[in-house]
Amino acid sequence: GVGANLHDHLQLRTIYKVSGVKTLNGYSNSFTDAAKCKSLAQTQLAQGSDVVFAVAGGCGLGALSAANAKGVWGVGVDADQNYLGDYMLTSAVKKVDFAVYSTVFKLKEGIFPGGTTVTFGIKNFAAGISGYAKAVPGPVKTKVKAIISKIKAGGIKIPNTVISSCPGRWLSIQIPAYAPGRPP
Repeated sequence: GVGANLHDHLQLRTIYKVSGVKTLNGYSNSFTDAAKCKSLAQTQLAQGSDVVFAVAGGCGLGALSAANAKGVWGVGVDADQNYLGDYMLTSAVKKVDFAVYSTVFKLKEGIFPGGTTVTFGIKNFAAGISGYAKAVPGPVKTKVKAIISKIKAGGIKIPNTVISSCPGRWLSIQIPAYAPGRPP
């Protein structure tokens, strides 16, 4: 899924060229047990994580609540979860509506490539981010925009990784002296 791909991308590429960044991975083996995700996130936060990126459905809400309680950034997934509070840095979103529309349109026009796998992502506008917390400075937004442009142009390859046997996957990130500081 897009969440797993973006997770891998953050771990392998987006954090590239940033010295001192470390990722901590957690697996809850659940998409529904918010208490389990919260506990796992608290363990990572105790190890110094500055950002919690939950790729775990309803379980991830527990991880994000741990980020809020600790006063660190949270990153939502699948849909815009910025409504959770000012501690939300952004959300990695799947634009399922676009994927469905695109597929139906191609079927209607007789140009849908039946019998093949169609991948939806940033390149074809079916994934992205929901926006930024107010505290994110312009230069950071500019750098993210440049990274998205590189992905669209093929300069950064996102792994096509799906780990269906490991639900409830997320990462926490330790970022020394991150520009936006702590959530309000």
